Amino acid sequence: MVSLRYFALDSLLVACLLVAVVVVVSIPASHLVGAFLDRYSPSPPPKIASTVPDKDGWLLDRESQHFIYYTQPGQSIPDGSVELNEFTYAEVIKLFPATKAPKIKYYRYRSQTDLQQAFGRPRKGYTYQTSEGSAVHSVYSCHPHEVIHAITYSIGRPPALFEEGVAVAYDWRFALEEGSVHALARGRLVQQKLFPLRSILTTRAFLAYDSPTIYIEGGSFVKYLMDTYGPDKIRSLFTVPRYSDSREIEIAFKAVYGRSLSEMEGEWRAFLRAWHPPERPSWGKKISLLLFSGSALVLVLLGGTALSSLVDMVFEKLAAVIVGLRKSQR
Repeated sequence: MVSLRYFALDSLLVACLLVAVVVVVSIPASHLVGAFLDRYSPSPPPKIASTVPDKDGWLLDRESQHFIYYTQPGQSIPDGSVELNEFTYAEVIKLFPATKAPKIKYYRYRSQTDLQQAFGRPRKGYTYQTSEGSAVHSVYSCHPHEVIHAITYSIGRPPALFEEGVAVAYDWRFALEEGSVHALARGRLVQQKLFPLRSILTTRAFLAYDSPTIYIEGGSFVKYLMDTYGPDKIRSLFTVPRYSDSREIEIAFKAVYGRSLSEMEGEWRAFLRAWHPPERPSWGKKISLLLFSGSALVLVLLGGTALSSLVDMVFEKLAAVIVGLRKSQR
């Protein structure tokens, strides 16, 4: 996936000019991204917002094909977020066909402080299962990582290395903000900071480490397995109980892949050593990205949108374009 870091500096020189051009020609960003997004999701449904909070203070904001959205008073879910969550849903279903997940309840929090007060830990998102299906609790109006969890919970709850690995591997928002998961894993490999997979194989061992490295490592390893051997084998590992011990996980892994975990780890590390980032985007693509972000900014300002939603909306429009570029390069 194209990383924002590839063009941030050299795009700065032309950003102001492009935004000025957008103001003159008044090209709505929604027209430019609409054709792509329509291939993956229907148009956002009309608002069905409630005016009386429930007993926990939540307001029903809207309902889409696969989500029911709840917000706190004074908030709403932007149309772009609805489209992008549906896009994430469609992409995961492509990886794991025949997955049947109930509608996902999506709770948008005002701040990380509010979320921490509810769950006790300083995180930006949580997903858990209820008797009615999965529920996402997030500070973001679209949160691919947690949406992926909400869908894959319907398949099973495997050891955390594989569960978190899938969510990181296909989290396009993470890739936009941090860069390619393989690039990040390769950097840690060169610095000799990767953990041996056996040391993070069980769920308890994985969660015991308070380090972004284990998520990057899990994401890169799982993405390599899925890209090289297909998603069906990873799906088979979702039948392994979440709190299996190391021996049980290694037996299940070898039964699925026909090779030991240590052999596959060696193959993956060799892949990382030889891995090179994709070519930098052409100036045409850079200008397209700036055009989308600039036009989204103009639309937000002219529409009088609250400052708290401005960053979200610009990010969503830019994210949609980069997802489109990724699809066009396949």
